[in-house]
Amino acid sequence: MSEDNKIIFNSTPTHGAYSSDNDAVKRVQVWKVAKERAMLPMSDAFISDTLGKTIKQDKENKLIVFFSMVQNYTFEDQQNTMFSAPSATGKSYIALEVAKYFPKEDVDKKGYTSRRAFFHMNSALETADGHPLQDSRKYVEEKLDEWKEKNPKPSEKITRTKKTRDGEREEIRNPEYSRWKEGHKNEYRRLRDEWDAIDKLYVVNLEKRIIVWKDTPDDQVLQPLRSLISHDEKELIADITDKSTSGGNLTKKVKLIGYPTVIFCQAAFSPDEQERTRFFIISPDMSQEKISKSLNLQAKSLKDRGQFKKMLE
Repeated sequence: MSEDNKIIFNSTPTHGAYSSDNDAVKRVQVWKVAKERAMLPMSDAFISDTLGKTIKQDKENKLIVFFSMVQNYTFEDQQNTMFSAPSATGKSYIALEVAKYFPKEDVDKKGYTSRRAFFHMNSALETADGHPLQDSRKYVEEKLDEWKEKNPKPSEKITRTKKTRDGEREEIRNPEYSRWKEGHKNEYRRLRDEWDAIDKLYVVNLEKRIIVWKDTPDDQVLQPLRSLISHDEKELIADITDKSTSGGNLTKKVKLIGYPTVIFCQAAFSPDEQERTRFFIISPDMSQEKISKSLNLQAKSLKDRGQFKKMLE
């Protein structure tokens, strides 16, 4: 950066303070310099200092987590990190603070997660040949609406005149309505069977997702993810069982798409060999100096939250 540009950048008036064409030209130059500065390489020291605004000490740990999350945006070099330390040592705090520097839509923060919840909340339905598929309720409702257009619903009751001297009138159930109702029920069952017969996949797309587990997930969630985390293949098919509407067991095919960046933050978690070989295992700093600096930071943030947030921004 030239010396002139440094002077322009450091003497920038606040937004809206320009009153002449010359000031407008300077404003354009300032933004140009700012853009150039934003594209300059950042050193480890600069990144550590920036993260240090809210994460005291733990230089190596916060850099490992930061660079792991940066690698999330590569094609296949995503990394996985596991914090292993006692409770209240700042495991989740480090991961969540670093995650704030990344787009919210790319970060999934999870507590305890069961297998069924994980696959259902993150999945989209597709047919076996790759076309989007509605869930059974929407599929049946739309098809039923088409059937109703071709088979208009008749009146539930009709009025007839009784053969009496006074010609009394009364409402009776319309036989056409009864037949329509039975046809509607049969069509509903047929459409449910039709949807069940479709060869389908539950697609869980974890490509370039940052998953921060703040609590121990169900081991059955990890089992189908192991191969994906170790980068065996970018797409995997897993068979899982789920409860059907009738209460029986139903086999489902799940298509897993990777690769994600996974961060585990657990205290009481003893990973087996398969997890240990797939993660960087790190522990937060537990020194007295860190505790003292962390308490001072917390006091500063609680004293004036608005000012503290402004300082960070």
